[in-house]
Amino acid sequence: MEEIQSFILEAIVEEQEGPYSPRFYGINRRQGVLIFTCENTNTAEWLKGKHDSLKPWEGASLRIVPKEEIPRARIATVYLPKSIHETTDKIMKVQNKELSVGEWNVLRRSDEGKSVLLTLAVDCATANKLEKEGP
Repeated sequence: MEEIQSFILEAIVEEQEGPYSPRFYGINRRQGVLIFTCENTNTAEWLKGKHDSLKPWEGASLRIVPKEEIPRARIATVYLPKSIHETTDKIMKVQNKELSVGEWNVLRRSDEGKSVLLTLAVDCATANKLEKEGP
């Protein structure tokens, strides 16, 4: 993600010297997606026009989509018995070795007796996989 962001920021800096200067309100990361908030329509069109030239590495395939197509997170609640003495980071690593938990956000942790209740924002692809295959 950082490599992609740096690559796009370099393209923006290069354009600053040209006739048009793209302007953004900000850049955010969410569920494996970089979200560039464009200040105006010209900036959005500039970014779309850069689609074919934005290749941060060999074989990279980037997509530029409107906000309506940005993947949304799904909320999941997980009950973990006898986990009170474990950190949230350790729980996430141990419980989910096969899943991309690095893209998840822990929204809340509740300690209930000897157990832990985690509320998570999970990427849609993983949520669908868990629904089909189970935990």
